[in-house]
Amino acid sequence: MVEKTAGNRVIPRLTFKEIVGLNVRLLHVFGNIAPECPNKSWLALYIIYATLFVGFVYTAMLVSEIINMIKVMGDLELMTEAAFLALTHLVQLAKLYAVYRYRGKLRNLIRSIDREEFQPKSIGQYETLKGYILFSKAISKTFLGACIVTCLFWSTYPFTAEGELSLPLAGWFPFDTSYSPNFEIAFLYQAVCSTINGLSNISLDTLMSDKSAIAEHVHTNENHKIDYENIRVLDKTTIYYPRIIRESLEIMKNNNNFNREDGYRLSNTWRLAIPGTSDLECYMYLGMLTSEIINFFVVFGDLNKMPEASFLALTHLIQVTKLYYILKYRTKLKGLISNINRKEFQPRNFLQYTILKGYVIKSKVLSWTFLSAGVLTCCFWGLYPFTERGELFLPLAGWYPFDTSTTPAFEITFVFQFIGSIVNALSNISVDTLMSGLIMVVCAQLSILNDSLKNMRKYAEDELREAGTQEGELSLKLQGRMDEKLIECVVHHRYILEFSNELTFLFTNSILGQFVVSVVIICITLLEITLLPWGSLKFFSLILYQFCMLLEIFLLCYYGNEVIIQVNRLNKYLNSTELTKFAYFSDWTDCSIKFKRNLVIFMTRSQMPLKLYAGGFFTLSLETFVKVLSVPACAHKYDLTDCEIVLVLLLPSSILYTQKICGLKVSSAEGQDILGGLQIAKNIIREYWR
Repeated sequence: MVEKTAGNRVIPRLTFKEIVGLNVRLLHVFGNIAPECPNKSWLALYIIYATLFVGFVYTAMLVSEIINMIKVMGDLELMTEAAFLALTHLVQLAKLYAVYRYRGKLRNLIRSIDREEFQPKSIGQYETLKGYILFSKAISKTFLGACIVTCLFWSTYPFTAEGELSLPLAGWFPFDTSYSPNFEIAFLYQAVCSTINGLSNISLDTLMSDKSAIAEHVHTNENHKIDYENIRVLDKTTIYYPRIIRESLEIMKNNNNFNREDGYRLSNTWRLAIPGTSDLECYMYLGMLTSEIINFFVVFGDLNKMPEASFLALTHLIQVTKLYYILKYRTKLKGLISNINRKEFQPRNFLQYTILKGYVIKSKVLSWTFLSAGVLTCCFWGLYPFTERGELFLPLAGWYPFDTSTTPAFEITFVFQFIGSIVNALSNISVDTLMSGLIMVVCAQLSILNDSLKNMRKYAEDELREAGTQEGELSLKLQGRMDEKLIECVVHHRYILEFSNELTFLFTNSILGQFVVSVVIICITLLEITLLPWGSLKFFSLILYQFCMLLEIFLLCYYGNEVIIQVNRLNKYLNSTELTKFAYFSDWTDCSIKFKRNLVIFMTRSQMPLKLYAGGFFTLSLETFVKVLSVPACAHKYDLTDCEIVLVLLLPSSILYTQKICGLKVSSAEGQDILGGLQIAKNIIREYWR
């Protein structure tokens, strides 16, 4: 132990790692945190061990509890028994995910505990911190001991109860646990895994509390009364305090999944567009799509099986189409993503930074909601076969060139469908959120441009004052600076238009295909939902799937509508009817003729509408989204087929093209009404087919 002196007294060195040492060792054993490995081979072995350990102990037990909770749904007594441990283990997996995600920062955080700045500077501080360490260790050991005693009580309870032996915990197993040796295996599995889960969960909790305690202790260290041997220690306190703050921020990031990154990582989706990134993903896309298409033709004509066979096939078909366009225009897409960080798109003040931050947060919330709903839907599909009586069956409809009713063909196919559906869902949602995220960039930039135009004079004056310009010289230099600000707005507007045009060129066909397929899938899914018993797991899974389909087109329509709103706001400040009011609030009376002429030119250019289109047929807006929602009800009312639904979707913007093809006359007033338009389209289509 390294010691230092304070006057004539020796101050022992404290080892803060004693507080978290037991927790870290347990987390090493339970596969939660990798220890220091001498080489990559040892690290690879530990990763294999951790994967098997976490999968067998944590995930398998959680799946058993969730399936059991679904099976006993409706029985209040059994549901209560099934739910409390399932919820505990679900939160535990969330904490493990946070630990895994920030494992590098967590490892650095643990290493930095014993830094020199955190050591006591006097005997009084040493005694205070020593007491904190002993108290934290006592709390951790008490918590761990209580957990072990609780698990022992659970394991011994069945032997004290009257009647036949029962399992200590509620859970579902894919075999009959009332016979030997199945009962003994399940009993031992629950007893051991519950103890391991408890120790692991408590280790994570006490690790988090101990790290927070260290920050508190060091804060107390730095705020201890200043009766030190040397008053210069006070100067060191001002140096160490920012380090304590950084330490606390790291604790927040690890414990609360805190993310300080402001930019939305659209570029992560770019990995999907690079050929050879993952051959496994390509095999899953093409394999599942081929299986579903062949199965669709096999069951063609069976109205009970066709809806189930078609909705995922259509989803994966449009997914492959979107990936094709990403691959085709990957160079342009990469350039478009790079342009997001161009100088003209950066905020120029804190207000504009706040505007961008709001858009980023909203986009991230919608994206994570979409991803979570997609993964949850796939999990429901995977669990559904286990909740039905009778023999197990595959979660999704598909054709395979072998008999899937025998072992191990059934298990292999089941795993392929489950993993493939999750991979396909994440990939598809990533592409959708990429498109909506890029549209969000246009919205955010238009909002910033509006702010720059509205407060042009104010920002010009602020910049001159920050540059040290005296009040007497301010009016002389203001005109030149406002000319520069107007030029910046013109350049900014031009880059926004270029970005929007490039975005439309890259994704217009993909968005059109997404709209058409989504409408058909919504109709098919609604039909299948009506054939299912209310409250079944598949019923809820299709409700979630329907939510994903609606959210898929809602994101595009929502941000497309935001573009229209921002452009209208832009025109509000630049059109001739508002020019006098705009000049009054911004004090344009002393502006030059050149400036006013340039402003008029910019006004004229800004009158051109900026809208995003899907295939050139219809605008991305909330009005279009509402019309899409009305299609399933109207399709039922007018008895439309799937092919008619697809053409009807394009009616509002393509009625004139339909007239030319069929030689029929339709009034524009009738074409505006969606219900009347559906009947018109039906007559046109059937007349043409005749």
